[in-house]
Amino acid sequence: MLNFGIPTQRTVKVEKYPNTPVLTINATPEAQGKGYKFNLNPKACEILGCDFENDVFVSFAFVDDNVYIANTSNNDTVADKAKYRVGKTNNSFSNKPVHQYIQKNNLLGFNGEELEVRLVADQGAFKLVNLVDTAEEATPEAVVANAFVANVSNETVPTNIFE
Repeated sequence: MLNFGIPTQRTVKVEKYPNTPVLTINATPEAQGKGYKFNLNPKACEILGCDFENDVFVSFAFVDDNVYIANTSNNDTVADKAKYRVGKTNNSFSNKPVHQYIQKNNLLGFNGEELEVRLVADQGAFKLVNLVDTAEEATPEAVVANAFVANVSNETVPTNIFE
């Protein structure tokens, strides 16, 4: 059997929380020049209404010790400097001031852990709740995402290795 592609690029992405909308705040970068990154999983993009036909922007709101996120792509009342463009291919964005504010104020117990996006009634936004505080999906169920395979002589060969 021939396995086409570069071995390190043949891996299949597995979604850690397929049924839970999750925003991952990456740990503070050690090296200078590294990004202060935020990643939205596919479910979070879905509930935020991320339509990647056009640019998608999200914004954060801070009320007391609560953190909220909302899709502000078509919201003219939010200042442009408070909007962060979400990348189309990896559902992520970087913002050092927001990252540092969350960490400095110890919001959500931040130290690089995953956060669940929850709907807040009548606010038009989603409240971020630490996954550790959420009992309903304490153990992630892994689901293979974007796995296209071809069956060749009873052996499975990945066909999306160049995506």
